[in-house]
Amino acid sequence: MSSTSSQKCAVCGRLTSLFNYGAHSCSACGSFFRRSLTTPKYFEDCENNECCFQDFQRDIHADCKFCRFHKSVDVGMLNISRFTNLSKLVSGLTLLDSKREFVYLNLMVPTSFRSEDLLKQSSVKMVVRPKNIVFDCHDWGFMNQLSIIEYLKKLDFTKFLSSQDLKSFLKSVHFTHAILTSAWRSYSLKQEFMSFPDGLDIFPECVKDVSCISSNLLNKIRCLLINRFIELKIAQEEYLLLSAIVFSNPGMIEKYSSWNTFPELSDTGRKLVGSYQNVYNASLFQYCSTAYQQNGHTRFHELLSVFHVVSKTYEDIKKYLILFQYYQPDTQPKQIYLEVLQMLNFLMDSTPQFCTVCGQSTSLFNYGAMCCSACSSFFRRSLSVKTPLGTCQNVELCFKQYNRAVYAECKFCRFHKCVQVGMLNTQKYTNLPKLMHELSHLDEERKKKTVNMTIPECFDLSSIFNYTSIKFAKKSPNLHLSSHDWGCMHQLTSMEFIKTFQFIKFLSMQDLKIFLKSTHFNHVLISTAMASFSCKQDFMSFPDGTDVFPESIANVTCYNPHFLNKIRCKLMARMIELNITTNEYLLLSAIIFCNSVSTDLSENGRTLINSYQKVYGSLLFQYCEQTNQKNGPLRFSELLSVCHAVTKTHEDIKKFFLLFQIYQPEAQPVQLHQDVIEYLSM
Repeated sequence: MSSTSSQKCAVCGRLTSLFNYGAHSCSACGSFFRRSLTTPKYFEDCENNECCFQDFQRDIHADCKFCRFHKSVDVGMLNISRFTNLSKLVSGLTLLDSKREFVYLNLMVPTSFRSEDLLKQSSVKMVVRPKNIVFDCHDWGFMNQLSIIEYLKKLDFTKFLSSQDLKSFLKSVHFTHAILTSAWRSYSLKQEFMSFPDGLDIFPECVKDVSCISSNLLNKIRCLLINRFIELKIAQEEYLLLSAIVFSNPGMIEKYSSWNTFPELSDTGRKLVGSYQNVYNASLFQYCSTAYQQNGHTRFHELLSVFHVVSKTYEDIKKYLILFQYYQPDTQPKQIYLEVLQMLNFLMDSTPQFCTVCGQSTSLFNYGAMCCSACSSFFRRSLSVKTPLGTCQNVELCFKQYNRAVYAECKFCRFHKCVQVGMLNTQKYTNLPKLMHELSHLDEERKKKTVNMTIPECFDLSSIFNYTSIKFAKKSPNLHLSSHDWGCMHQLTSMEFIKTFQFIKFLSMQDLKIFLKSTHFNHVLISTAMASFSCKQDFMSFPDGTDVFPESIANVTCYNPHFLNKIRCKLMARMIELNITTNEYLLLSAIIFCNSVSTDLSENGRTLINSYQKVYGSLLFQYCEQTNQKNGPLRFSELLSVCHAVTKTHEDIKKFFLLFQIYQPEAQPVQLHQDVIEYLSM
């Protein structure tokens, strides 16, 4: 496709009128990109710190193929419709997977094998396995990882990675792919648990003698992913595309890199892998749409739920390995396998382990992190105590030092260090039925206060942003509230509701003030909409039927009635469309006010609230799976779309208030309510 005027080539900067691969690019760069996609050779690493493509200099790009290709990816030339199609992609993945399976079942490494060759670009040389050699679980596990690493090195995009990025990529994703392929092989054989090809258990025999390793944990590792496969009845094409999405997920690479302590991908590597993930995502969605037609969207979300199960299985295997190495230190695989596992960072270092909170030497693993018994006990007590932790006297910097004496004195920083290292694990301190009961009780109390109470004349404004409860006065039966009165009460009772949540006591006073200001109004919106929805209305109003807008706006012609109705009805329409239940509303409201976090919060505050948002998100997903079964992931996505409707309604209300202050400056609420509104906006 040509353009009427010349523009600069997005890659090299030369003037061109051509449009290739979704970007303005000259014929030379278009041809180079096409050749790069088809050549089987690896690019040589950049000698200029991968900075060549930041300059529009053709002579530099011509010399550095690595940077020239990554510049092409950066400007969007990696377009699926241009260089691949679904049938070709699936055929290529099928061929690679069959070769991987052949290597796994029939070959073995020679005695001359060197572990350092594993992460190089060239293939590892292997020999045919004699029939008289019987593999044990260590042999099978090693060959499974080796065959998968060789499989990953033959993918299209790995030849475009630098040597360091290739090592990081192979180290971080090979084991998640090993989990997926092992589950698929057992599923194909119609088994209900993972095992090796000859029927051997994936765990060593000696595990049975270790009482501290729970049989429930072992069975969960064996069966959890296969049960999901059986439930979804996954086809081979779906498995191949899913596996491609799993190993091309940059977020997953960074997640597992942080555990295995090897370098993350560079910016160019992350963009490249992310671009290919988009290709595989689009291909899976295309396959689902073709194979399942109207149900394609639902099937796509069901398949993506497999990632969560893979991640959970991976986490369980981590726990098992830590326990196994601690309680069975003498049971080790052969020396060559041990060298490979250590190189892949899949064994704990032989050096002493330290508590990730206080730095004290420990061998314990509690709440998802290496931590001593004192820190785990402190964390457990902190979650159950009802009083705030107090304030830090050291500008919240205590947790940046490994000093136990400091931690013992500063409970605030010690707890936030626990959160930072990942100890806030939903499975350890909460469960869905208990949380639903608590949220339901708190929301009922909020509704009673909104309807039956009012603001006293001697109201103390400073009590709004304290840990203590706000004191209300009982409302007189003959008292009629205006829209200003109702709006003010809704804001105060929403803040009172939010202050009852567990994590509030862990915020500093300054963070508490910022958090309540930035989040309370979104909760006002969803709670008001839910109350109107429960009354079977199709627009938002206050409990006595009062309109959410002041009566005086009827006399002002500048307000667009469509705009006002959009505020009244947009969120309501989404809730009616989804037919939201009370339990879904309660979990959504928790996610919404944890999602509306201000950038003014401290680093500790943001980390804490984001951790709790993940907890509530995980519990909502769990609830959707329990109540909607196969359609659980789709229901979860639909419910999260309510957050967008809340945000849009909030933005429209801001526009209305701006117009209201311009056109009706004299129409103000009573002085007390005006003081409250001004105090909330300080």
